[in-house]
Amino acid sequence: MTRVTRNKNRIYFLLAIFAMLLIAFLVNLSVTRDLRWPFDGDLYRDMSFAQNILHGNYGQDATYAGEYLWYNPLLTSIEALIVKISAIPLNIVIARGGTYLNILGPILFVVMMVLLSDYKVATASLLSFLFLASGNLEGETAATYSPWSFPSGFSQLFMYLNIILIYKAFSRQTYTWFILLGVSMGLSFLSHAAPAILAALITFYIQVIKIYSVVRKKEYAAFRRSVYQGIAVVVPFFVVASPLLFFIVGKYHMHLMNKDLAESHEGLFIWYNSFELLKENISLSLLIALIGFIWFYKNFHHELSRKIILSWFFITAGLYVYTMALPKIHEKLHLNLPDTVSAFHYFYYLKALQSVFFGFGFTFLIRVVIKFIGSKIKWANQEKANNWIFVAAVFGYLIIYFPIYISRYDLIYPPRISRGIENDSERIEVYNYILKFVPENKVILCEDESAIFPVMASSRKMVVTSVIFSNPYVDFNKRYRDKNNMFQYLKTGEPDNARRLLSEYQVSYALLLNEELRNYKLPQGVLGEVLFKTDKYSLYSVKQN
Repeated sequence: MTRVTRNKNRIYFLLAIFAMLLIAFLVNLSVTRDLRWPFDGDLYRDMSFAQNILHGNYGQDATYAGEYLWYNPLLTSIEALIVKISAIPLNIVIARGGTYLNILGPILFVVMMVLLSDYKVATASLLSFLFLASGNLEGETAATYSPWSFPSGFSQLFMYLNIILIYKAFSRQTYTWFILLGVSMGLSFLSHAAPAILAALITFYIQVIKIYSVVRKKEYAAFRRSVYQGIAVVVPFFVVASPLLFFIVGKYHMHLMNKDLAESHEGLFIWYNSFELLKENISLSLLIALIGFIWFYKNFHHELSRKIILSWFFITAGLYVYTMALPKIHEKLHLNLPDTVSAFHYFYYLKALQSVFFGFGFTFLIRVVIKFIGSKIKWANQEKANNWIFVAAVFGYLIIYFPIYISRYDLIYPPRISRGIENDSERIEVYNYILKFVPENKVILCEDESAIFPVMASSRKMVVTSVIFSNPYVDFNKRYRDKNNMFQYLKTGEPDNARRLLSEYQVSYALLLNEELRNYKLPQGVLGEVLFKTDKYSLYSVKQN
């Protein structure tokens, strides 16, 4: 494949790239511009960590008193900074911010594709990335430009930046690029573990192949240089990633007690739904991507680009299969194999690869069409006409598919959920009261129904939150049992030791559902006055022993 290098050739593709980015941005903006509340529990978890930072409590678990930071802090730190600078309420920043923050992902995806191939392939790949490959999947689970500020959607920019820097480092062979790669990997880890893991394994694979080659040739100076290059990556990584590593390694020693966070699979990502997941992904764009994969494997011979893309594919596919199988391996074989992240995070980057291969497949197919037209019409063989036909084919595909794109789940249902939450005035009233009048270091006892919103979102401490948002280095099952015992005590006066649990967890407040209050015995001397009440909720103070 010939790289498109001359400025007069680039302009067609640069204009097409800009136009597609603008269209996707305007669609996402139209979806989020009037939203006020996040629609998903993951976003409320992020809201709690961002609020925790605004309180000046970086390094603390936003949910559990006395525990440490465990979740990747970069996105929530940026969101907290935006609130600090702009004075826009945090709930609005998170509800609308993805449209602006996530645009960096597709921009860096295009830069990556230009480096690995050329402008023509990059243009076709962007068509797939923005509009086609994700199909009707949620933006959290498939690489695309989504308007929602999930960490997976934001952090993908570092995956593509890592690939860019891997290419630069191994093509230039200068320490500067390897140092920058280490910095980028560190930032990746601060945003999400998945792109950091993938980039590290791709880098390791390419470097091991290189070291094996120089050792076979007995080029020991080159061997030493390769080792130093590895050090140039590793040291900056640990320095940049230290704001998180300090806590999960230094404090928790990476000892996982709650594996549900890494092993939770829902919906299509449960192993027995794999066939349904396959059916959900069957499309014309996938067929073109498969053609592109075959063409790439047989005909693309740029050695470094080939190594990067194929290692990305096989490593990601391997990790996806591994993480899908891991819960069953633990259950049936009792092997203590390491956890990484949930399987759908690796599937996410397989969908990015679908867009990569779509670019090669689409370019190949259009070249065949142009060759056929050129045999009939001489004008079509001219380079200018060739480029015009290609760009016209890209936008023809976009126009035909656009009605399907704008009706996809990710653009229709989340805004409805968000507006439904906006209409839930009682939850919002409780959230605002807690935020204004309950000190951030106080512990609130609450039922599962109110755990995520309003309580977790306020960044006040809790006895326990949802298992998938619970600190993985803390015993979730014990906390959940203790929470149930505390509520059982409020309802029946038993077990006797539950009163001690209220003191042990330093519970200062209890948020109760009014419809449940009639079932409560409310032992004397436990609950104090009602501090705030709506038709649905009552917030009590809890008397300390």
